[in-house]
Amino acid sequence: MKIKFVLPLFILGLANIVYGQSDFKNLKVLDPKIEESELKLLMKSYAKSLGVKCTFCHVRDAFHKDDKEHKLIARKMIAMTAGIRADLKEIFPKKDLSEKFNCAVCHAGSADPEWAEAHLIR
Repeated sequence: MKIKFVLPLFILGLANIVYGQSDFKNLKVLDPKIEESELKLLMKSYAKSLGVKCTFCHVRDAFHKDDKEHKLIARKMIAMTAGIRADLKEIFPKKDLSEKFNCAVCHAGSADPEWAEAHLIR
């Protein structure tokens, strides 16, 4: 009887490993198979690049919720950054500059970069 119960759990656990299922909810622009350690590192880099804390974009203890406008903006910015990286790879195939382009290039530790307000937003 014990084997009948344990075996399905083992198969389910193995399937999660093989197919990369994660417990993360509501990942829309990031890879849903992302490792927890990689996701945490990425989120910390976003926070540092913008000089903010997690709650700037996320609801405390409910990170999956889309209640904050900054989270929706962040998704657009992540997609924009991915597009710029792809363009850099295409334009400069011998020099992989794409990994050097990230949020900090424009934001430089500020959620509202002064240069953007001075030159882009009028």
